[in-house]
Amino acid sequence: TGNHEFFSGLLEWMKAFEQLGIRVLKNERARIERDGAGFDLAGVHDHSGRRMGPDFRPDLARAVDGRDSNEPLIVLSHQSLIIDDAEKVGAGLVLSGHTHEGQIWPFNYLVRLRYPLLGGRYEVGGMTVIVCRGTGTWGPRMRLWRPSEILRLELRAARKQDTSN
Repeated sequence: TGNHEFFSGLLEWMKAFEQLGIRVLKNERARIERDGAGFDLAGVHDHSGRRMGPDFRPDLARAVDGRDSNEPLIVLSHQSLIIDDAEKVGAGLVLSGHTHEGQIWPFNYLVRLRYPLLGGRYEVGGMTVIVCRGTGTWGPRMRLWRPSEILRLELRAARKQDTSN
């Protein structure tokens, strides 16, 4: 979930997503596999969910509980504020957004005070964090030197080393 779902009918949005065949990861994880390779995908509620009660606060520990820590882990979190927790549970990749990369220059300098990872790709500890500026806006319906973006990521399994020698 993102913050806007909590402002405008969260339960209805989640039901609509699921009716479209989209599984909403509500502090949960799913195993993704293809051609013998796979990873765990964990999704947490947005930080805005705290206002709706304990079931809607982000809980990464719950999402990864019981998983095989030898398997790769990707974390989905609308806000990149989850990175410390993600690093503790061994995530290799965190995907987030929320900041719109500041949306309007020079406002991005103020947004960076709250969200140090404003937009782009970062290496934090041993993991990659990607913060997408997204397609929407907040406040004024404009962007200034912070264009919209949709990211396409291609994930590839690591090649297994030949240990027969």
